Amino acid sequence: MKLKARNIYQELKNFSNRKFLILIIPILLSACTPSETDIDTKSNEYIDISGFFKEEANRLNDLNASLEKSLNNGASNEIVLRTDVDWTEELNPFIDIDLNKPAYKNGYKIDTININSGYQIKYSSIDESLELKSVSIDFIKEQIQKIIVIHKKDNIYYLSKEELIYETGKSFHIKVRNELKTGKPIQFGITGTIISSNP
Repeated sequence: MKLKARNIYQELKNFSNRKFLILIIPILLSACTPSETDIDTKSNEYIDISGFFKEEANRLNDLNASLEKSLNNGASNEIVLRTDVDWTEELNPFIDIDLNKPAYKNGYKIDTININSGYQIKYSSIDESLELKSVSIDFIKEQIQKIIVIHKKDNIYYLSKEELIYETGKSFHIKVRNELKTGKPIQFGITGTIISSNP
């Protein structure tokens, strides 16, 4: 599943060494208040996660929300503050998550778990060939509070694991670990904190 993160590439170019970029770019290529929109969890289709993030991007753009972003490659860390944010670009890795793609049809089992004052819906892959392994969605009063996505790709060259976490109106995290078959594991992470003057 491809992660569209052109703005992330540019920041990493200024932040990481050339060898690190050569190794992580293929991984990327392979791969604030709660929304008022109620989510239909009773449909026969999977939840429209992509649609949720498109609405989030529009909402954050309307709020002119700022972003504090931390970039970490394990050896160094850089924090940048952005006030002119294109939230559609920033949330592209999440917008690209679409469980209703034809390739995913009948590919996941669905579990519902009661948690705290809400519940969680978890989609778990039953097809080993699917790189999108699981999606967990926490709800309170039919509104999404948190989403956790796990991607995993294993081939003769490397093992790649990606974890994407979004806490509605608060923050997002992208963690990538790439373990080359003939080298040391490489990890990097991006954490974004949403800053809004209109809670």
